[in-house]
Amino acid sequence: MSTPNLTPEQQARELIDERLRAAGWHVCDRNQIDLVNHTGVAVREVPMADGHGIVDYLLFVDRKPVGVLEAKDVIASQIVDELQAALAEIQAISDDLVELGVDPE
Repeated sequence: MSTPNLTPEQQARELIDERLRAAGWHVCDRNQIDLVNHTGVAVREVPMADGHGIVDYLLFVDRKPVGVLEAKDVIASQIVDELQAALAEIQAISDDLVELGVDPE
């Protein structure tokens, strides 16, 4: 649920946080990063290399950066749905590799 008097971007971020969590992602700030205990981690407000600004979310799967997400508007919920499906697929592949005796690292 959105808080009144937020900008559209802030409302999108609230929605993204909520949807990412519902999809199984660990959502955190930069000072709370825990890549060891979570498969999918979405880190808020991450500065990139000089001249590239700050991304709204830097996404990690199995401790590896896999993408960025920019908070825009309601379309963000569609992106989160796609991320949920991708995370489930990555987890399924990882599980299959473990069953075959392959270390997915």
